Amino acid sequence: AALFQGYNIAAVPVLLWGYALVDNISWLIVCVVLWKDPFYSSSAAGTTVAVLALIMSLLRQKAVQESNSMVRNDQVLYDAQWQSLTSKEGAPELLCEIDELVNALELPDRETSRQFNRLRLDSSRAPHPAPGDSLQEAGDDAPLHPLFRDLGLHTICEAKDIRSPVSSCNQLYCQAGIANILLMERLKEWANASDGRFKSIDGAFVRWRDVQQDSASCERVKWTPMKRHGRAIEKLLRSYNNDPSYLLDIARGCIIFNSLQDFKRCIETIFSDECVKVERVKNRYSPEYDASATGGYRDMIINLRLVDQQAKALGVELHIVEVQLLLVEYMHIKTAEGHQRYVRSRNLAGR
Repeated sequence: AALFQGYNIAAVPVLLWGYALVDNISWLIVCVVLWKDPFYSSSAAGTTVAVLALIMSLLRQKAVQESNSMVRNDQVLYDAQWQSLTSKEGAPELLCEIDELVNALELPDRETSRQFNRLRLDSSRAPHPAPGDSLQEAGDDAPLHPLFRDLGLHTICEAKDIRSPVSSCNQLYCQAGIANILLMERLKEWANASDGRFKSIDGAFVRWRDVQQDSASCERVKWTPMKRHGRAIEKLLRSYNNDPSYLLDIARGCIIFNSLQDFKRCIETIFSDECVKVERVKNRYSPEYDASATGGYRDMIINLRLVDQQAKALGVELHIVEVQLLLVEYMHIKTAEGHQRYVRSRNLAGR
């Protein structure tokens, strides 16, 4: 089973079967043409690869079964928590209202929920700076330095070039480093408006309203770090066909809630925030969601862009970040040991 912890290893049996099929069919055709008998001889290479493909398929199946068994106990706990949550008075109605909030959003097409570059203007259409100007206004309120005009890098703020998805991980991480700082400020605002909590370095869940005025307490908040480079490469090779533009969670944050009422209030706050533009929502708290795909685990993932003037001036208004919202009961189950089991399970399954 350890064989299947590599990058995109799930595709190996498929490739082997494909080679074996093509090779054996080609050999059958050769036998028919030369000896008029399709079974006159067999291809040693095709037979060997077919046997190898069978062995790899069986090992792959074993790895998937081991992957599922690793998180089975955690799934029982998550499912029990879901049953407890939905049995509370008013909870089913709140969950349906949250689902309606998400469904009412006019979200972009899923294919356009990618990391794109700004749309560039042709140099002949780019405005020229007046004498003595150090900055040139480039549409909206975004400043443009003359150097960018001279290099032909005049762009339109907040305009996606759908022909130019981001193709560099270095670029993504540079943008994410800036976006992550801006996102942190929005998380504080949303948590303050909805009685949200953050995890502290000692493992407790502290209410932001209680600690925001205390610098020592603020320093103890454990902010979600940017995605590790190794995991980003895993996702690229296993799921995204080596296309960095599909990585939407390098910059990320998490808010935790004690109640569904606070959870819903935060969603409403985010959806009505003019400083952000929601691109995609995964609502795993939806009554229609099949949690078996995530081992019983549930949360809400909101992918959004920061579109305030600061983000535009820094050139990250098109960078998509991830915000995770979840209830504290799920966070209690999501221990460090449980997460490690999930990571091992994910690696075995090649996700």
